[in-house]
Amino acid sequence: MKKNILLTLFLFGGVAVFAQDTIVFCNGNELRVKVNKVKDDEIEYHLWDNLSGPVYVKKVSDILELRYKGGYKDVFGVQQDVASLHVVKDTALSMYGGKRMYASRGYLYIDDYGKIGKNDLPKILTKDEYCTYESSVRQEALGVSLTFSGIIIDVVGLIFLLEKKDYAVGVSLTATGNAMHMVGVPFWVIGSCRMRWVASSYNYRMSNESLSLSVTPSLMTGPDKYGNNRYGYGVGLTLNF
Repeated sequence: MKKNILLTLFLFGGVAVFAQDTIVFCNGNELRVKVNKVKDDEIEYHLWDNLSGPVYVKKVSDILELRYKGGYKDVFGVQQDVASLHVVKDTALSMYGGKRMYASRGYLYIDDYGKIGKNDLPKILTKDEYCTYESSVRQEALGVSLTFSGIIIDVVGLIFLLEKKDYAVGVSLTATGNAMHMVGVPFWVIGSCRMRWVASSYNYRMSNESLSLSVTPSLMTGPDKYGNNRYGYGVGLTLNF
């Protein structure tokens, strides 16, 4: 009987966990919510932990994607109309004259201008580029922190082993340090590569008119339960000018 009760609680608990919507922000943060309404430029929702509380509103420009409890999702981070892309490009040209961007040590730079201020980045990057930049900064910082913390712990563990202070503690510390290396280095490398992609994407947009294949949102058939069209990823032909 006790096992049946525990199993029932587990099953209902599993349903409760998955019966929620999730907002994924451009900076990589996720928030469990119950979506009330999705408009063209903003989303209204309740916090999942406080469904009887106040209604919150967020701009679509701050959101990468919205995952519904049914399994499908709306993608916002890569959506940007041609007019706004023109504005972003013109702003970048007026501020930096089309100079080349490059990434170094967790920051973005422009040739002859130096490091780009954080407040200037949203003005010259597309939504997709800026979302990628925000998450890559966090990813690279986490990787650096794990890697160097692992080195310190590894060194301490080796000292314990070499001086024969406490073999068990030394082994435990070195194993922990090595594990942190194994996790930290990939985070560091992938975050750095993603930031370099942002710079490459920017430089490509600043270059001459060209045609390219890229991953773009494509309209799916049928609206969601809120009456909004659903989007998915597809391969499309993009004209850059």
